[in-house]
Amino acid sequence: MLGAGNPVGGSNPAGTGSVLNYVGEHAYAYSGAITCDNNETTLIDATTGNNYIVAKFQPSVIADTSDNMQFNVKINSELITRVQITSSTATTPYEEVEIIIAPNSRLEITCLNQTDTSANDCAAMLTGRVY
Repeated sequence: MLGAGNPVGGSNPAGTGSVLNYVGEHAYAYSGAITCDNNETTLIDATTGNNYIVAKFQPSVIADTSDNMQFNVKINSELITRVQITSSTATTPYEEVEIIIAPNSRLEITCLNQTDTSANDCAAMLTGRVY
């Protein structure tokens, strides 16, 4: 079960990290603040278990910046959606993107600065229901 987080029914009190955590019928991953520059930086990299997940992804830029920060969501190395936050002036989460993650899939969420080489703290939050 390498990279799959805790088994269904387990819990991880640590809170942040790049893997999926399971609590009962729910799954979550909180990357915590990670510095992202103009290189694609991994925020979450996890493999799902034998169940599928209906999840919401929420990107966040944790600093005021005029840079354009791009978040990529990939399943099994294929880009399924991209969210761009432009000129962040508040440290709040942004739009939620709902996705279904198939069983035994690899989920990757990355971030990069599209404007220049400066670095900004970004985060990814994923919460969902396991079926």
